[in-house]
Amino acid sequence: WGAMGSSASVITSSTNPHTFTGLTAATSYVFRVQDSCIGLGVSPWSGWDTIMTDAKAKIFPTYPISTVRTVDTNGVPDSNNVWCYLHGVVITPSYRRAGSGYEFHINDKSSPLNGINVIRFSGSDYVPRLGDSVKVFGEVRHYNGHIQLQTSGDSIWVLDSNKMVPTPMAAAKLDETTESKLLLFEDWEIIDTTGWPTANYGNYDITNGTDTFLMRMDGDRSWAANMPKPPVGKFCFVGGGGQFDQGAPRFGGYQILPRDTNDFIVCPGPCNLPTKLMVTDSSNTASLIVSWTTGGATSWNVGWAKGHSSTKPSDSVMAITSNPYTIAGLDRDSHYHIWVQDVCGSKHSAWAGPVMVRTATSINNLNADTPALVAFPNPNNIGEVRFNMEVSVTVRNILGQTVKTGNKITSLNISDLESGVYLIQSEEGDTLRLIVE
Repeated sequence: WGAMGSSASVITSSTNPHTFTGLTAATSYVFRVQDSCIGLGVSPWSGWDTIMTDAKAKIFPTYPISTVRTVDTNGVPDSNNVWCYLHGVVITPSYRRAGSGYEFHINDKSSPLNGINVIRFSGSDYVPRLGDSVKVFGEVRHYNGHIQLQTSGDSIWVLDSNKMVPTPMAAAKLDETTESKLLLFEDWEIIDTTGWPTANYGNYDITNGTDTFLMRMDGDRSWAANMPKPPVGKFCFVGGGGQFDQGAPRFGGYQILPRDTNDFIVCPGPCNLPTKLMVTDSSNTASLIVSWTTGGATSWNVGWAKGHSSTKPSDSVMAITSNPYTIAGLDRDSHYHIWVQDVCGSKHSAWAGPVMVRTATSINNLNADTPALVAFPNPNNIGEVRFNMEVSVTVRNILGQTVKTGNKITSLNISDLESGVYLIQSEEGDTLRLIVE
């Protein structure tokens, strides 16, 4: 046996069939065989037989969508003509007529979301359904800048159904970062509704008073029958990000495509400021417990900053759903300012706060020779507050505004302060709450 065109080798085998290993892929080999009869010699050789080994199987990679979404200086995908597998959840129905293939978008679970357009130009082997978790095989291409995964027959596998469609991402503009993502546009208006879809499709310029973009009503979504009248005035809606830029570099022509009439929604109301923000020590010296009365939201951002002079959060936790909330991982025996804000969908209120508070002192930092600062009487109705030591202090109202200061004093005149709650802070970091009656 041997590779065609090279010298042959002879082996002795006692197995039938016999397996040859270590051969070269996509190569023609010739074989012949003869019997070996113990004590009687060997038979004549059979005729030569020729066979070619298979080509080496090509392994196609599986990528996160973000890997194939980068573009070059002309707006063309860096992964153009790359064959690969992608995973995602279907976020749109098909934008092609039944029986003529499919065109839809998938988003993955990354944060922020990444999406891509999946398209096949013929056939009907898959009908896109919102919430399908799919594995897709195809070639990365683009159509006028819109990045696509072009597939052929039997290239989509449904892994699961009825998965949660990602929450639309609030956006105020369209660009390369919004392409193929499910977007939420708030407070936009159609500039000219002339010709509102009578043939199921149309392109309309929309504005938020600052920017203007294109809203495309795709021809395969039956707009004329389902939405015969356009929205009037400012409106809010959901849609998939698209692009149609016919000339290089392809960094224009961005669009948003509503999926159906359900994408035109009632705009959310104002996001109100939370009230009654309170912060207390927890049993842990490195944490604080924050509570508040919501302005109407069921999700909130909590922010904090270390130090007396902080005017805005330097750290925060976003979109929490628990009230009260425990901030952990703080420094012991340290002064913090705390804020909270309501989160209303894509909007949020202003920050409420700050409330100024000090984390507890650890046992290792306790010192019997260093007494804690005390202010008395408290509550106070005599016009003067006294201290148990000489101290430099700043007095702030509940808005964080400085109303009094004192340098190396043992008492402070507060007769001009209105009734209410005040915070007294020492240079050493002590914070006291003073009630003026």
